Amino acid sequence: MNKIYEVENLSFSYSNTDVLDEIKFNIYEKDFVGIVGANGSGKSTLLKILVSELKNFTGNVKIFGEDIRSFKRWKKIGYVPQVDRDKSVAFPISVREMIMLNLYSAFNVFNHPKKMHKQMVKDVLDMFNLSSFANKNYNELSGGQKQRVMIAKAMVHNPDVLIFDEPTVGIDKSSKEEFFHILEHINKDHGITIIMVTHEMELADQYFTRKLVLKDKKLEEKNVSI
Repeated sequence: MNKIYEVENLSFSYSNTDVLDEIKFNIYEKDFVGIVGANGSGKSTLLKILVSELKNFTGNVKIFGEDIRSFKRWKKIGYVPQVDRDKSVAFPISVREMIMLNLYSAFNVFNHPKKMHKQMVKDVLDMFNLSSFANKNYNELSGGQKQRVMIAKAMVHNPDVLIFDEPTVGIDKSSKEEFFHILEHINKDHGITIIMVTHEMELADQYFTRKLVLKDKKLEEKNVSI
């Protein structure tokens, strides 16, 4: 199985506070990985390192065989950070426009999106059953609907990896179940590797193929509950 991430002797500190201490793990193609741990255990810090938001770590992190510090092919990675889904966007924006934001680098804000870009957005709207919401104001959606839009936005580049930070915070139980069913489909049917920080263990254990536990600045792999 091809390696997506190779992490060796990774350590990280905020000022004089150690958060991660020489952790080591690999993530492989088609994994559905849960990263779990208590609040403040370093889960979100680890994700920020994996998407290169934090660079002042020690140790080695490779992505698709390249040093993460020099990696350029970020369209292969879809990242959905932790957001407050009850908070409105500061300006009115449709669902279609919200997803299109992730393509602006392809045509820039001074040019109109091309037919190809519009088709890419249509494809993910269809994939996540959002076509009927395409022209609706994003701020008017429920928490669960907003989460589907954020997944669609991350998927619009057809990435090889999706990374989520606490994606089920602020959405109801039925929306959480629907969310995990969507991710299971993406993982199994599209072969996309998924990495997720979550506290939803009872539900998540049904879908994870691997579980990594952060505790006392160390990381350990645990068996997934059946």
